[in-house]
Amino acid sequence: SDVNDPAATYTPAASEAGSVVVLTWTVTAAATGVCTSAIDEVNITVLEAPDAEFSYDASEYCPNAANPVVSHTTGTDGVYTYVAVSGGPTLALNSETGYIDIASSDNGTYDVTNTVGGCGNLVISGVIDGPVTGGLPKAVEFYALTDIPDLSIYGFGSANNGGGSDGQEFTFPADAVSAGTYIWVSTEANVFESFFGFPPTYTDNLAPSINGDDAIELFCNGMVIDVFGDINQDGTGTPWEYKDGWAYRVDNTGPDGSFFEISNWTFSGPDALDGFNTNAAANNPFPEGTFSSSANGICADDQYTVTITIDDTEAPVLNCPEDMVITLGPGLCSKIVNFFVTATDNCDPNPVIEQTGGDVGSGDYFYIGVHTLEYTATDMDGNQGTCTFTVTIEEYPDPVSTLSCNDDVQASLDGNGQAVIGADMILEGGPYGCYDDYLVEVLNENGESLGNVLSCDDIGYNYVVSVTDPDTGNKCWGHVKVEDKMPPTIDCFDRTIACSQDVAQVPPPAAYDNCDVSPSVQLVELVLLDNDACDNDTVTYRRTWVAYDDYENESLTCSELIYVIRPNNVNFPN
Repeated sequence: SDVNDPAATYTPAASEAGSVVVLTWTVTAAATGVCTSAIDEVNITVLEAPDAEFSYDASEYCPNAANPVVSHTTGTDGVYTYVAVSGGPTLALNSETGYIDIASSDNGTYDVTNTVGGCGNLVISGVIDGPVTGGLPKAVEFYALTDIPDLSIYGFGSANNGGGSDGQEFTFPADAVSAGTYIWVSTEANVFESFFGFPPTYTDNLAPSINGDDAIELFCNGMVIDVFGDINQDGTGTPWEYKDGWAYRVDNTGPDGSFFEISNWTFSGPDALDGFNTNAAANNPFPEGTFSSSANGICADDQYTVTITIDDTEAPVLNCPEDMVITLGPGLCSKIVNFFVTATDNCDPNPVIEQTGGDVGSGDYFYIGVHTLEYTATDMDGNQGTCTFTVTIEEYPDPVSTLSCNDDVQASLDGNGQAVIGADMILEGGPYGCYDDYLVEVLNENGESLGNVLSCDDIGYNYVVSVTDPDTGNKCWGHVKVEDKMPPTIDCFDRTIACSQDVAQVPPPAAYDNCDVSPSVQLVELVLLDNDACDNDTVTYRRTWVAYDDYENESLTCSELIYVIRPNNVNFPN
């Protein structure tokens, strides 16, 4: 405001945060008067406001995802805490860095809060240079003006013998303390506890190593926020000397910035504790733990909250083919249809795809009609997505109505001794519709219906066969003769016999046929492969066989090995 007004106010600029500003008021005396001009200065420590801003690289994470990445645009790390909004309850959160281990966390939604403590919320409340040998206890008392979430932003150092600042020599650990907490830092613990009756909060052999003429600086984030004594002056003989005595802060004062305000302190005077081994016995004891303040600190803590979710509730997305319509060629009743169904998922790179609807799938024969297919994809968290499509198989659209039958059809029996007589075997010409739609009937020589399935009993017969179009009633006739062209099979396997047995008496292998229950087995070759029984006590023969059925079908040859074993012991009669 108006610099010429004695009631002027000063508002620090943003650029002055983290610095000491000197305000000077000057009163100029009249040129003709006897008074001289006057100057007064006020030192103001402008603290930086805490900034807890932070962010993660996403707001939602899969349970199997990479861990969140913490970043700051303007803020700094403070103390990270969390609250489970839903799910949970455990979030593996590092309180110092904000790092989250997803693999060790429960699924849920969490509010993660970074709290950065404000400076100026801790003061120096007392110093003592004790009377016990070695000047013990040597200690500094601090007082928390408000809740401090992280003491590690604070530290202190001693300025010895007027030699100026030695900087921050002790950094408090990352502990949280409540408003009104007293903190004692001593050079050692044993004498301190013996003298006061309780242990120090922390010990450090350097920072609190003070004599009665040394100053103390309290730092926050590297900046001096409070001081006891003049760091550039040896306190011996000064009003603030406390050799073998103590100094204690006046209630409701501080912190004083980087300039010592002696009026804010009371003093025992030098040697006030001499001759006493305990504080309680002293005539003028150190008033430990009595400082109080109604101040709520200088800079309030800053908090910033980010909400994240660790979960997978999103179903996989399936990609089914478009509906398909396939028109068959003449005579066909089905067609092999191939297609692909794929799925993608936000968390699972390989969701499991299963067919959950329809009686045929890719690579199968699809028969005439409409086939509705459904597929379901399931991800690793049990979320499911589905898709459906249809495959319509249409019969050949323009078949001829007049039927023409082949008059001389040879039908071969299969391995089961059967031959199914279908329209595709009998009809000629065309084009025709689906062959399965036509009715086929075989008639014996007496005109009796045999259906359309013939067997071994029908070999050699020449039957009349009719084919009827059920839509038009049109019919044609032909002839079918059943024959067996299926050769027998032989089951050869290697055998072992004793030398007392005759190779020629070893039974032949079994043979099987679709129509002949006892196909003949003939030996084609008997070869002695190894007649030296001295090397491995074994002689080896190979027998080769072939089989014939009643219809002169010849099997493939098969071979077996006969191992003749020499005995280990021979018993001669007496």
